[in-house]
Amino acid sequence: GPADGDHPLLPNGSPVPGRVDNNASLAAPELRHYMRAFVTDLARTYPQIDGFRFDWPEYPCYHFDSLFFDFNPAAARFAAPLGLDFEALREGCLAFLADLSNGATRRKVIALDDGVVFRDSLFAAYPVLAKLIAFRTAIVTDYAGFLREIVDEATDGKALMFLQTFPPPLNTLTGFDLAAARGPCDVIGVKFYTMHWPMIERNYLDALATRTDFAPAAIARALSTILGLSPRRDRAPETIRYPEPDEAHPCDSADLTAKMRAAKAAIGEGCRTCGLAHAYGPVDDVVRRLKAVAAGADGAVHINRFGYMSDEKVEAIGALRKVDA
Repeated sequence: GPADGDHPLLPNGSPVPGRVDNNASLAAPELRHYMRAFVTDLARTYPQIDGFRFDWPEYPCYHFDSLFFDFNPAAARFAAPLGLDFEALREGCLAFLADLSNGATRRKVIALDDGVVFRDSLFAAYPVLAKLIAFRTAIVTDYAGFLREIVDEATDGKALMFLQTFPPPLNTLTGFDLAAARGPCDVIGVKFYTMHWPMIERNYLDALATRTDFAPAAIARALSTILGLSPRRDRAPETIRYPEPDEAHPCDSADLTAKMRAAKAAIGEGCRTCGLAHAYGPVDDVVRRLKAVAAGADGAVHINRFGYMSDEKVEAIGALRKVDA
């Protein structure tokens, strides 16, 4: 994990222990030194490499608290070019988190029945949150440019670069601007790791239930509506959990297609785009998810990991390819 001083930090200056993604601050100089050395070493050792694929070139959103990274002092330099005051941004985020806990957010007009309207009303009530997202996006966009720079340096501009990100609207939370990433990237992958989605919902649900006086069932319903990671229906909060390897994933096919289409549209021309999926779950559900993502990606879907792959799944995916052909 990161060395002391390199962690992404919350507005109060603390890290978040026990994260799924034990990453450094993208602004940390030591991270960038390491990445330059790592890419250079790989290119020298394996000159046949024709492309580099980087995961988590953003602030992953598995934990609610991580949405309020990055107040590492190294990130302060990104505030002024945006017309922001780093310390004022910190204080504003602390004030929002205090309001979340003391009930003051109930006195704000924040819509919970539509994702876009929620975002706009939340930013209207707390403009500092829009500033935080702009700040984090500037760091992530700069980091993407840095990765392009070191790949070009190490390969004399001959290697391709592949970055991958969460699907909309999660990429907004992680700071990954799809349109801006088109410039430095040759390929952008959109991650549909749907076994993680209820895990994300679970963490947000627990965090919000602890901080607020909203009923867990109401929080679960709002999360479904705002994030689109699960069907919009009432759920028992205790059922929201990481699915077992043989369980279907609680995501709606139409949502998968819509998210992929939205990402592809945001990226636009000049950069290849694909969906990224896993083979977790029953055969029928794996095929369902692949078909849904493919429908939004013009058929471009990559299976990222072969965990829980089987001969039956390989045959089913092969049959799907034949039908599409």
